[in-house]
Amino acid sequence: MDTQVLVVGGGPTGLTLAVALGQRGVKCTLVEQKEAPQFLPKMERCNARTMEIYRRMGLAERIRGAGLPAHCPMDVFIVLSLVEPPLLHLPYPSVAQARQEFAATHDGSQPLEPYQLISQYTIEPLLKSVAETLPSRVGYIRSAVSETIEEYRGSIPDESLLKYDDAERSGLFSQFMVVTPTYYRQPQVDPWLVAQVAGTSLWAVIARWDAV
Repeated sequence: MDTQVLVVGGGPTGLTLAVALGQRGVKCTLVEQKEAPQFLPKMERCNARTMEIYRRMGLAERIRGAGLPAHCPMDVFIVLSLVEPPLLHLPYPSVAQARQEFAATHDGSQPLEPYQLISQYTIEPLLKSVAETLPSRVGYIRSAVSETIEEYRGSIPDESLLKYDDAERSGLFSQFMVVTPTYYRQPQVDPWLVAQVAGTSLWAVIARWDAV
């Protein structure tokens, strides 16, 4: 695998990192097992500091355009029923109101950007579309074949074999596997030599190489 940075996980954090690296010309490979956000994703808003990061990346307004409109208040209600008065009402300003308050404050106590309500369902495709325009590689793992190193019939580069020999002699690992993933929309495969840490359920990457 010819990459400077490998990002594992194509959620909002992984995609943001891939975009930030790509904007700086860093070769980046992002892998994600799912082709779409999972059911009931965890994220439903970006806080102020996150929006400041997107501001530096030139994406803040694009994200706001895909999220809750700026005029909508962000009040929080705690209720037992939609036909009964709320148990608690916490008023929060809309994005437009928050921006006015921030602009009127000059003591450095306010962030540069207010929060933004936007679902993971919405922000992931948006960030993925940006990442695909940059010098970064975005792939979704379609499947993977796992074989013991003894069963593997492909060619293993000498450099990777030396790393395997060192790892085997260390006595730290109980078994070694060659895992060969294939990527959504990516025909190439790049085997990984992984090893299980003895006495644990943890696995470590020993070597990677491009198959020929």
